[in-house]
Amino acid sequence: MSATVSTAVDAAAPQVLPKARKRKRRRYGKSPKSCPVKVERFMEDDIERVRVSLFGRGFGQHMVLDAADWDDGLGKKGWPECWVLCGNGKGLDYVKSSQRRVGSQATQQSGVPKATLARLIVGAMPGEAVIYRDGNHLNLRRSNLLKLDREAAGRWRSERLTTACNRL
Repeated sequence: MSATVSTAVDAAAPQVLPKARKRKRRRYGKSPKSCPVKVERFMEDDIERVRVSLFGRGFGQHMVLDAADWDDGLGKKGWPECWVLCGNGKGLDYVKSSQRRVGSQATQQSGVPKATLARLIVGAMPGEAVIYRDGNHLNLRRSNLLKLDREAAGRWRSERLTTACNRL
């Protein structure tokens, strides 16, 4: 039988630790959980509006909505202050929140509850579509949002496309 004998040289040998990996730099700024939201109130057409900073792909951009909707959402409905700009995979961006409690308020049917802010503002139910009259998905004023059923929304979009093509 052979026995291993430990010596003082073995105990004093330094341990070689693997190099720490560098953290990947964030592409779109800080995460929404740690970022303070910038909310700027202003008057427009005798209506108080709010300009709110966005995160995610929309980092550095702002959405504009009525101050009454913003205050009502934060106070009574428990909306978060942080909203992100997300793509739908078809080239359009929407202001969304992925918090479950907000997703359930939006009554959107999907695997992961994502609340589109426009749907929350107008109170759209499943089977209804929200149209942005000016096509700007960061303009969330009530005057810019139109709630229609899916068929009417399709007709509205095709009519708008036809009139735009006729202008050319």
